[in-house]
Amino acid sequence: INTGGTANSTTVQTSGTQNVLSGGSATNALINGGTEHVTSGGVANNTSGVAGLIDVQSGGTVSGTVLSGAEQDVSAGGIVSNTFISGGSEKLLSGATVSGTTLQGGQQIVSAGATASGTVTIGGGPGGTQQVLGSAVGTNLTFGTQNVSAGGVTTGTTLAFFAAENVSSGGR
Repeated sequence: INTGGTANSTTVQTSGTQNVLSGGSATNALINGGTEHVTSGGVANNTSGVAGLIDVQSGGTVSGTVLSGAEQDVSAGGIVSNTFISGGSEKLLSGATVSGTTLQGGQQIVSAGATASGTVTIGGGPGGTQQVLGSAVGTNLTFGTQNVSAGGVTTGTTLAFFAAENVSSGGR
């Protein structure tokens, strides 16, 4: 999807690929075993990830992703907000920053050098898990777990109903 191009409600099956390039946009894509690459200048909104991979590269913008089994990888410089996870995972690679992720299941992995802000875990499912090897700011946990590994740093975490925070040696 190139400059000026728009794709609506595309389904990407196993071995299929959707490339959202500079100036292109994708809305309401369904990733069901395939891969969506969002590169610099590309925009993807309201993607549903059942299986497969959503790859957010530097300069790519993604908002409103719903993950029920897929993985969303965010590279440094990727712009990601308001992801909802009931299954699958969101992985922040070194240098990445995301905000407003909601976990009802699945997990958010914050790698060393990455930052997650405003992550929320909610009930209605297992609550989800946040794995922190980098930095997590303002996490609000209900029915969820935050695991802080060596080198991980958390600030302003709030624990509510049935939530747990586990801090390993070297984490804080």
